[in-house]
Amino acid sequence: MDENQMRGELRELSRALRRVHKAVADIELQYVTGSVSALEQLQILTNHPQLLWLQKLSALMAELDECMEEPDVAAADIAARFRTVIEQLVGPRAPSDEEFRKRYTTLLHDGPDVAIAHGGLRAVLMRLPSAEV
Repeated sequence: MDENQMRGELRELSRALRRVHKAVADIELQYVTGSVSALEQLQILTNHPQLLWLQKLSALMAELDECMEEPDVAAADIAARFRTVIEQLVGPRAPSDEEFRKRYTTLLHDGPDVAIAHGGLRAVLMRLPSAEV
């Protein structure tokens, strides 16, 4: 896969992470709020103690987007690194954060939208190079 194709895969990875984040956030927001505006949802997502675990995924999405802007870093290196980090977060690698994995796995089993988004994320991850940890 050449550099341009790999950058395309990284963009797809970013979109897949956003779909997972949205699916997880939608379920979590149902648990802590009723019907609120988009601005209120954002405030709740960033400040509510029950949702702080999601900040790890939010930060990962932001970091990926920043890395994709770096023209001097090989896309394959970025892809391998993020594949490892994401797989440690959501599986199948050994978890880097037990609490995150526990909560994520619960939602993965309880929410069809999370399961669908997770399947899409796994499909993208499988196309990326793997780095050994």
